[in-house]
Amino acid sequence: MKSRMLQIAGVLALLAVVGKFYAVPVLAQVRATITQDRDQEGRNIYQYYSSCQSQAGVCTIAYPAVPAGQRLVVKHVSMITQFPTGTTMNAIQLRGNGTYQFLHPQLLPANYSAQFTFVTNEDVLASFDGGITPDIDAFATSGGAFTASGTISGYLIAIP
Repeated sequence: MKSRMLQIAGVLALLAVVGKFYAVPVLAQVRATITQDRDQEGRNIYQYYSSCQSQAGVCTIAYPAVPAGQRLVVKHVSMITQFPTGTTMNAIQLRGNGTYQFLHPQLLPANYSAQFTFVTNEDVLASFDGGITPDIDAFATSGGAFTASGTISGYLIAIP
């Protein structure tokens, strides 16, 4: 009986020593596994460029629909709009599924090749769920022809 108690005490002492030295690294690995984020911005970068030709003073840059089961989070919009005459921009909007982000066009001080150029380079925060087609709409003060090119940047996350 006494030797049995000594054996149990020895096993408990051995477990205490092993636990003291190995418990912290094991718990750190478990914690790292639990907090790993599959939806981090850097893992699922989204960046898409497109352009359009105006129709009656409106130019719509359409982007591909967001894949099913995912959400697109747009964080930045860059755009350049070129007019052959002195027409001015009325508004620029990032749109999709009831989302409206109003952007600020700025006239470039030095225009190239007798063109009048407006640029937009802004941080935004807009989200679009699967099946939604985001677009950028540029509105001019006249019905004259113009071109617009734009890039939306952000990331995709999986919707459970």
